[in-house]
This record gives sequence, structure tokens and C-alpha cells, in this order.
Amino acid sequence: MNVMWNTVNLGLAIPGYIKAKKASTALSLGETVKSQYDTEKIFLFNTGLDIGYMAGGLLLRSEAKSNLSKEAMYRGYGNSLLLQGGFLFVFDLTACIIHSRHRTKKLNPLLEGISMSSSASGIGLKWEL
Repeated sequence: MNVMWNTVNLGLAIPGYIKAKKASTALSLGETVKSQYDTEKIFLFNTGLDIGYMAGGLLLRSEAKSNLSKEAMYRGYGNSLLLQGGFLFVFDLTACIIHSRHRTKKLNPLLEGISMSSSASGIGLKWEL
């Protein structure tokens, strides 16, 4: 079973590693903010998947109660999925929150000096540096 999970983990890690190696380090502010936001969405999506892991663990544990011939196996796999899903849930949610706070902390000072006004001739945008 460990070989299967390690294969899954490796399959998920390799594309991310390749993408990181090819990524440009010269991003504009807009590209940086978009990339940061995309990363937050990935962590949030993974948090949902982690809930699925834990639900699968609970399902296996409940199956152990009705299938006495494989009770130990179902209970063990269920506990394993609950433990892994729980850790990943905390990890992904924490990473999402950290990335979100980092984005808003870096972006807010840039937006503080921006003001909009309107007049009969149009809309004005002013950025005080």
C-alpha cells in the first residue's frame, strides 16, 4: 500500500517540480498577484480533496463493523486515511491562509495611495506615491 501512495505522491510532485524549474522569475506585479492567487486556489481545492480522504477513512471504518472477516484491514486503512487526510487538511488550509495573508499584506500598501473620482467629463484615477 505504501508503494501505491508513494507513486501517487511522486506523480503529483514531478509536474510541480518541472513547472517550478521552467517558471520565469521576472514577473510583473499583476502576474505575481495572479500566480499567488492561483496558488491559494490550489491549496483551497486540495483542502476539499482532503475532506474526501477523511470521508473515505470514515467509510472504511464503518465497513469494518459490518465485515468482520476484514475488520482489521478496513479499520487500519480507515485510520490511515483519517490520519493522512487530517494532516493534509491542516497543512493545505494553513498554506492557503498564509498565502492569502501574504498576498494582501504585500498588495495593500500599493493600493493605499489609489483613489478614484468622477466628473462630468469622465472618471479619474489618482495614485499617490
